[in-house]
Amino acid sequence: MAKIRAIRRIWARMMKEEFGAGPKGMAMRFYARGIGSYMEGRQPLVNIVRGTLTTLIGVLSGASGIQTCSYDEAWCPPTEEAAKLALRTQQVIRYESGIPRVADPLGGSYYVEWLTNRIEEEILATVDRIEQMGGWLAAIEKDWIRSQLRQGAIERQRKVESGERVRVGVNCFAEEEETEIRVPDIRDEVTKYISRYKRFKERRDMQKVKKALEDLSRAAEIEGVDLVPCTFEAVKAHATFAEIVGVLRMKDGLDYDLLGERSYPFS
Repeated sequence: MAKIRAIRRIWARMMKEEFGAGPKGMAMRFYARGIGSYMEGRQPLVNIVRGTLTTLIGVLSGASGIQTCSYDEAWCPPTEEAAKLALRTQQVIRYESGIPRVADPLGGSYYVEWLTNRIEEEILATVDRIEQMGGWLAAIEKDWIRSQLRQGAIERQRKVESGERVRVGVNCFAEEEETEIRVPDIRDEVTKYISRYKRFKERRDMQKVKKALEDLSRAAEIEGVDLVPCTFEAVKAHATFAEIVGVLRMKDGLDYDLLGERSYPFS
């Protein structure tokens, strides 16, 4: 929570001092979601509490939109029941808690403000380090970003396994008998989805798709150009999300596909 508060503070100051933005431009609008890896396969109903806490953190942090993880994401795609419960979690916080009536419920809290200040200093120090490397792209090319994420994941897992980081039902308050987990069979749904997706791509006017992606690519070459109109035109032409992102990745000097599984269809 303090991390997001620090980012919002940095955003507001940067937009005002570097770009001369007014109050609307200084207001950081962002979307937040819990991560499925935060959910545990053991004692899965405890994940409902975890989802509630992460949603509440998003609200207290000032998120414009929040996606609550379903409690069964640790072992399968969310079932309809779990997805509905995640939605109801948001609705209870929104309409019953009264928290959203206050712009910044934790503003002025000594500990929250102290922690926000500390994290802000750490963020700015990291930004300076990236700038010294030559910028964001240079940091990616040097594999520094990925290494930091990897080290963080390893460190979190080490703390869980050592018990330093408590995980209820995993490394404390565990039960000898595992909760029976029913994994839904979604093979038919996946098959139907793949068939619809294939038909969608086969029925597209590929010339329109190609032109829209090329227009987006040319616009991305011009500094300061708003890419939103071109992106919308690409969507209207039925370009996929992967194709749109792939074109922009190439303009940043990156591979078309992050995983290297696909290639640009119009090369």
